[in-house]
Amino acid sequence: MGKKEVACKHKNFKVEQREETYPVLGEDTTIVANVKVCCDCGADIFDFQLDEDNLKRAFTKYKRNHALMTAEEICDLRKKYNISQRTLATLIGCSQATIVRYENGNIQDNTHNNIMRMLQKPENMAEMLEIKEEELTEKEVSSIRKALSDLNSSESKTSYMLENFSEYLYVQPNQYSGFREFDFGKYIEMIRYFATNLEGRLYKTKLFKLLWYSDMYYFREYTKSMSGMNYLHYKFGPVPREYSFLLGLMERIGAISIVDVSNQYSNSNAEVISASTDFVPSCTLLPEEKEILQNVLNQFGSMTAKEISEQSHQEKGYYETSEMELISYKYAMDMV
Repeated sequence: MGKKEVACKHKNFKVEQREETYPVLGEDTTIVANVKVCCDCGADIFDFQLDEDNLKRAFTKYKRNHALMTAEEICDLRKKYNISQRTLATLIGCSQATIVRYENGNIQDNTHNNIMRMLQKPENMAEMLEIKEEELTEKEVSSIRKALSDLNSSESKTSYMLENFSEYLYVQPNQYSGFREFDFGKYIEMIRYFATNLEGRLYKTKLFKLLWYSDMYYFREYTKSMSGMNYLHYKFGPVPREYSFLLGLMERIGAISIVDVSNQYSNSNAEVISASTDFVPSCTLLPEEKEILQNVLNQFGSMTAKEISEQSHQEKGYYETSEMELISYKYAMDMV
């Protein structure tokens, strides 16, 4: 008699990334999935959590392909107006359980999606509030009105300050802007993301390099920049154009605070950027944008301002340009 084969116990395994296709509402959707693989026999190992995450990733890609709001965007919509799931359900005409499913990643009804996307604009929310006021509690109405008031105040201050800054708003997208118009709201949230995650440690010099790497890496992945910012070759590395004006503007509208602190590398003071906790953003970061920002943070977050400046000097986009010359986003393809 031959030896009885013993089934592999799959005790040793690793997680590999590979392209896999999922059927989402009858449409094949291909993503880069995480798959658990046995190191001993090479077989795929079912993992419920990984499978759930892969499915959510497929749903998210399907939503992007069909202009549907992501689960995170729906949550951000509620945060924007400080409303509950029940309140949002009342506004768009569905049950609270339906909103729960949408925020868990389920694909939403097109009508519900269109209403929620419309409500992202405060003027549309104000109009919807008038229509639905009798169906809402007094507390819900008061909460939405306060959020609208705060948003209007923030946006009016921003609009006033940007009146003399039209060169960014109306420049034709090109290779130096990453083929998109400058998005001031997005730029603010990029800075606030780094300021929040590097609390008390975000020096201006370091911030400028983090922004440059983020925009470049995003362009490399999606063929457009995240913010539409122009970057200049400066002696300490790439810097955003008109950075002093923009940071000052952000401080005036309450998005950030800038504090002078003692520089640990010299006898002079340096400026540290912090995110203001009570600021109401005009836009939110998309999941893929947060992923790029987090990757940049993982790669460069522990570096000092001096170290990240020296690193930026090694990039082709820097050493092939001259002092105060704009750096093309085409160099993103040469970055490691």
